[in-house]
Amino acid sequence: MKALGLFVVIKPISERIESKGVILSAQTEKNVRYLPGEVITCGSDVKMLEPGDEIYYDKMAASDIRVGEDKYLVLLENGCVVKK
Repeated sequence: MKALGLFVVIKPISERIESKGVILSAQTEKNVRYLPGEVITCGSDVKMLEPGDEIYYDKMAASDIRVGEDKYLVLLENGCVVKK
């Protein structure tokens, strides 16, 4: 699998948030707009990211894609907001 142009394929990373004795998943937290993920592949026009980078991405900019049984997210490079 290879992303094209300015597209980036990422795999979401589960992040746990502890709040007053309750453990929440960042995926279920409604007020969290930016979520962690790992870059799987980048298009040839992507300049600032490489496969394996850990990032935070805008969940409103991402679309689901399934390859076989695996679920990934596809977004444009500008949907990635923080690189760890």
